[in-house]
Amino acid sequence: MSTSKRNTEIKSIDSQLDEETLKQILPTYFEEIKNDANQLNLCCKAKQYEMGQELTHKMKGASKCFGFTQISRLLAKLQQACGNEEGNKVKRQLNQLSVEINKAAQLVEQQLGIKITI
Repeated sequence: MSTSKRNTEIKSIDSQLDEETLKQILPTYFEEIKNDANQLNLCCKAKQYEMGQELTHKMKGASKCFGFTQISRLLAKLQQACGNEEGNKVKRQLNQLSVEINKAAQLVEQQLGIKITI
């Protein structure tokens, strides 16, 4: 499998939480990650890469807890790019992050039958 395909493929929610708990807390996760992604975008546009590192660290941990490994891996790369102040790489990865968040939201809607607003 190619790297680009692997980075965009999400097949299931890999969380140790039960379905009812996920239904209750995932809408909040998506609301927060959307807000954090918007804040991260602003930080990076302003070249505030240290703040970007802090945000990606927070987002990465939350994503990993819910089993969104592709998002978590992408955030790890984004955190590193922020640390290295690689503006072009950060920009590309921010675009990919948006795609991955939307895919995860669609997956949640399909698997758990709840509406996620992004």
